[in-house]
Amino acid sequence: SLASYYTLTPSGAQGITAGDSISYLVTARDQFGNGIGNSGSLNLFHPGSVTAGFSPGPYEFGGLDTLSFRVSDTLAGSFTVRVENTGNSAVLGQSGLITVDPGDVDSLLLLSSSDSINVGGERLLQYALEDIYGNRLSDSTVTFTRFQGNGLFSNGTLTLDTLTDNSGVASALYTASDTLAFPVDRIRIHYGSGVVEDTLDLPLRSSLVSYYTLTPSGAQGITAGDSISYLVTARDQFGNGIGNSGSLNLFHPGSSTAGFSPGPYSFGGLDTLSFRVSDTLAGSFTVRVENTGNSAVLGQSGLITVLADTLNYITIRTASN
Repeated sequence: SLASYYTLTPSGAQGITAGDSISYLVTARDQFGNGIGNSGSLNLFHPGSVTAGFSPGPYEFGGLDTLSFRVSDTLAGSFTVRVENTGNSAVLGQSGLITVDPGDVDSLLLLSSSDSINVGGERLLQYALEDIYGNRLSDSTVTFTRFQGNGLFSNGTLTLDTLTDNSGVASALYTASDTLAFPVDRIRIHYGSGVVEDTLDLPLRSSLVSYYTLTPSGAQGITAGDSISYLVTARDQFGNGIGNSGSLNLFHPGSSTAGFSPGPYSFGGLDTLSFRVSDTLAGSFTVRVENTGNSAVLGQSGLITVLADTLNYITIRTASN
């Protein structure tokens, strides 16, 4: 009689690794379940997958009650195989669920930024662990190790082991070096004993100006009419000199007669600028510099003491009577 349906062997759920295949034997059966020789042919489908493929056809029984084919896939996920009679799609058969697992680890893919990082700044480093087909592997250990610089991971050390999440992504919160003495923070990322690894370079950059220092820094003494030269250095929160385009307002608290060399007092992309201050009146005062846009960003010199010059003339004062 005519085939009523088809069965596929193996019949239950199956698992394969991406890139591998599984062989199916299709048996044509009559309404009582008996194998039946026939001259029919089949159309093959793989519901649930857009990447699966079959071994070459034609898929014809040629008078027998069985035929075989192979199905493979490279994309991790699940799908089934459905076979239908080419002349009557209602005569069909379906496999159990086929689950495709990722293959062996092949590469680490950087997902986070590799741009320069502020000194002492934080960045979440993220890498995807993938097989040769781009499938991501979850619950796998990835190790981050900083081997240049003095930055640390969230565990307070230079090495962090972390598991990839359900999306196959390993994440590590990193705090960059706190000094520009290290121009680049260099981090090694690897899976297993270096089977797959990558090196991430994060160039260091200064952050915003936090304060200014003046050199010389201590108390100074000058003779009335003389001047003293100061070098102002713009620094970040960690004390690193930082190039910037800012400018300064200059003040001389404690003196009403002091004066500065002509401005403007602009950094022009550098981390330092210089000026001179002088006074003709004996006494003491300081120099204070403030950012023109934010007076809270400032710096102050040590005490400057102005001493009288050498005797120039004598003034005699007598009573008017």
